[in-house]
Amino acid sequence: MVKLGNIKSRNFLLKVVELLLAVLSLALGKGEWVSTTRRKATVVYGTLLGSVVLGVVGVAGEVRGSPLDRALQRIVAGSLALLSLTAGAIMVEAWYKLPYSVPDRVLGAGVMALANGAIFVVDLLTLTAGCVRTKRSASHHDLHIL
Repeated sequence: MVKLGNIKSRNFLLKVVELLLAVLSLALGKGEWVSTTRRKATVVYGTLLGSVVLGVVGVAGEVRGSPLDRALQRIVAGSLALLSLTAGAIMVEAWYKLPYSVPDRVLGAGVMALANGAIFVVDLLTLTAGCVRTKRSASHHDLHIL
């Protein structure tokens, strides 16, 4: 059952943007030499495919009204932030070091992956900010973790 409250949330919007950027980055890099070595290409394609799969799961969970646990969302956002920034840097490096054999769309895919990494960082910060809140107590300085 679709819950409209979840679809209007900032978390849902971030998940949709992350998914779209991962799909676009994967489509731009498809069939091209996206790195200087095969191992780096494995990191790039593994990251992009993983981002798409986890993005679909996240969006579907939000739409159904049963999102993933916040702790799990923080782990996924942190991991994919690091991996997306790495994949983007690898693609930009390939475009820079192999200018005649790597088309410009690989540069575009790399920039989108870097942007996606930044959005994952924002997602991680919003998820973390929702977990730490202060409560008024006798000393007025206690920090409670929910």
